[in-house]
Amino acid sequence: MALTGFHTMFIREHNRIAEELAKLNPHWDDERIYQESRRIVIAQIQYITYHEYLPVLMGRNWEQEASQFLESKGHKTARRHGYQEDLDPTVANVFAGAAFRFGHATIQGLARIHQAGKRVSAEENIPFHEIQFNSSRMYSPGQMDGLLKGYSEEESRGRGRFFSAQITNHMFETIDSGFGFDLVAVNIQRGRDRGLPPYNDWREYCGLSRIASFQVEETISDLNASTGCTSNLHSLIYKSVDDVDAFSGMISEFRQKGSMLGPTLQCLIGEQFFRSKHGDRFWFDSKSSPYPLTRDQLAAIKKTSLARLICSGSDEMKSLQPTAMLSPNVNRYNKPVKCSDLRPISVVAWEDYQIKSPFKKE
Repeated sequence: MALTGFHTMFIREHNRIAEELAKLNPHWDDERIYQESRRIVIAQIQYITYHEYLPVLMGRNWEQEASQFLESKGHKTARRHGYQEDLDPTVANVFAGAAFRFGHATIQGLARIHQAGKRVSAEENIPFHEIQFNSSRMYSPGQMDGLLKGYSEEESRGRGRFFSAQITNHMFETIDSGFGFDLVAVNIQRGRDRGLPPYNDWREYCGLSRIASFQVEETISDLNASTGCTSNLHSLIYKSVDDVDAFSGMISEFRQKGSMLGPTLQCLIGEQFFRSKHGDRFWFDSKSSPYPLTRDQLAAIKKTSLARLICSGSDEMKSLQPTAMLSPNVNRYNKPVKCSDLRPISVVAWEDYQIKSPFKKE
């Protein structure tokens, strides 16, 4: 249901933009309006991902770190801004099969539905597995707002090797089945199915030292006084440190300062997002794009924010913190403001613009 809420939010934004473009340019046909609206929404997603999400996830210097890493791998132009034709933007196997699945550790066991900034009742703290593949609640008045409000106000679980029981015991559980899957076990098996090298190989790839023994692993792995070191657990499962699966090892590392990730995840995820941006000549603000946005259009895109999209895509939400990726209690600058002060971006800059369009019929 959480994904359904965000998908619905972006669909509503697409339709809002399409309506505005149709008013601005009545001579445009449906296909042109659709494609231009889609292009604007994609640009907003790219901007929000790189300016709101990634700095919170990896720190504000992540792009510089990724650039330096790629340069060490032989990409001499990695520090140059804009499109770089020697960078492959496709998604790496290790990113899809292990690294970016760290997010499963951040999922709360309860989905909290809010209303008017307050939790409705204890009954609205819903076990995560009960809303998986079940969007029926979205049809009830106030649920869209309550869901978006809840996910923007509630903090995520701390990233690490500890997962909610909803993830390890009840994943994909249905009313009829009475049992669920262990998503962590699935993640480990997925890495094996994809033929991912072990954790130690990825440390070496990232320029980190290989772990020589489970005793050495204690110095880099997450520690919990009640359960002991990760290395102690790994030694019970694996014969050698060179056998530790990629996902299991990466998720167990201590966080980097200013980041939610350990060093191996920081390296692999940073590299992927750098390549996805700088290896894509159609990136929204790429000067190398055959269909670049105008200066005014870029300025409009850069006024967007997740908070603006949530306010615009909700039904009757009254207020929200300006930086939706952070809790409203994180500092005094992120206190909730009126949604009327978080208006969606204007599309006036798209009125009869003169640049060559990839969607114009010949």
